[in-house]
Amino acid sequence: MAAHARDELIVRGDETIVEAILSSIADRLAQKSSGRSGPVKQVRLHLVYLNVRTALLVSLLVGVVLAAFTILLGSVGWVVLTRTGSLDQLASVVAGEGTNGINVKSLLSFNRVFELCALLGLANVVVTTIFGAVSAVLYNLVVRLTGGVFVGFTNQ
Repeated sequence: MAAHARDELIVRGDETIVEAILSSIADRLAQKSSGRSGPVKQVRLHLVYLNVRTALLVSLLVGVVLAAFTILLGSVGWVVLTRTGSLDQLASVVAGEGTNGINVKSLLSFNRVFELCALLGLANVVVTTIFGAVSAVLYNLVVRLTGGVFVGFTNQ
């Protein structure tokens, strides 16, 4: 660290520490990119609207991917627990405590585990889709009060 010069962080006016850090990082990146040929064009966009239908479709897609992952993970988990003998050990522990009427092997069969994972995946699709649409509607309402989000891009 002694070989590098330390930069001081200067907070100006009503600027917060986070804004000062981000502007400092942006200044450093601009200095690094200034050695490149051609002009650097900076674009600042103002995000003022989210299409609810698009947010609904994207969140539906995310929900379907998460549902597939849930089903896959549940199936692989069941196979691993079966191959290692963990389900047999659990069945012997439950049977050893004298509880009658509970058959762990039939309760945790592959079909039941798969059905449970599919049900959880379906619920996840519904919740994720609703959450995405409601989030877009809430964002659009908040934008009317605050003015939106500024996003900056640089053409390099």
